[in-house]
Amino acid sequence: MIAALHELRPRIPVRVPTIQNGEEVATQSSQADAETYIPSEASSVFAKYTPATEADVSAAIEAALEAKKAWQDTPFVDRAAIFLRAAEIVSKKYRFEIMAATMLGQGKNAWQAEIDAAAELADFFRFNVSYAEEIYSRQPTLNERGQAG
Repeated sequence: MIAALHELRPRIPVRVPTIQNGEEVATQSSQADAETYIPSEASSVFAKYTPATEADVSAAIEAALEAKKAWQDTPFVDRAAIFLRAAEIVSKKYRFEIMAATMLGQGKNAWQAEIDAAAELADFFRFNVSYAEEIYSRQPTLNERGQAG
């Protein structure tokens, strides 16, 4: 945990990119970069980002709707596997990095960062896969296209 804090601290302020369709894009904003501050160090900038314009948001929505088509055609077991793998990565490989970012960016202590970020995110992924499995298990069986069995 301490090592993750020591690794993150020199990289501050972190740059938060605008992502569309999995790719970093330049925003069309003419505004200057916005900043977020470390709550316990009001003069220290934690992150910088360029505010999105209405056009940026519209483009992101369009990209998400396009991606939705492929996602909904992906078998449930494959979608579930993605979320379970993400939960595994969050709870192991990136646990301390997430905690360090939460501690600095939100002014949390280590215990709060563990509960509020790393554990909560992993649980969110796992529980929602479980909930989706339960919903799918309660659906009527389809024997023929459009006919319940």
